Amino acid sequence: MKRKASYRLATVPPPVPLSVYACKALQGKRCAVAWNYDVFLNIRGPDTRTGFVDFLYNSLVAARVHVFRDNDVLPVGEEIGPELLWAIRSCRIAIPIISEQYAQSKWCLRELNEIMDCHVELGISVFPVFYKVDVVDVRRRSGKFGEALSKQEKQGRREEVLRWKYALSFVASIREWISQAIANGHEG
Repeated sequence: MKRKASYRLATVPPPVPLSVYACKALQGKRCAVAWNYDVFLNIRGPDTRTGFVDFLYNSLVAARVHVFRDNDVLPVGEEIGPELLWAIRSCRIAIPIISEQYAQSKWCLRELNEIMDCHVELGISVFPVFYKVDVVDVRRRSGKFGEALSKQEKQGRREEVLRWKYALSFVASIREWISQAIANGHEG
């Protein structure tokens, strides 16, 4: 199986199978997509939901950008998995906001994996924001990211963790926004 060169980095673990979506893209097949959202916000709620994300969300909405943010769109009591993955596949732009506790959430990592697959397959744009974290820790999966991934692996998610490691390395290789460098660190 051939892979796009940009997906393989020197710091990533041994190869693992990509999703069906990425494989199709690498065979030169692209799917026609109906965009239902302009932007998908991928966040770890406890770290960023209030403050930075609220400001970003409200600014985008004020600019008439159709934004998917899970606490606004998903009805209480509904299964979140399929709805989130559908929203990712039907957005033009994904903004993963990677924060300190991000890698502790299997859902954040699953969403990120789907985002990166859609980036390769469907060409969605990805604009990562590294919120009070070191991009190098994300790229190398060290520090709190390494600890969180080790815990996930111990819970029997070895294969899934390998995909998450690729996704983290891949997103960290994209030109990013670092929260501390924006507006002198002010969030609003």
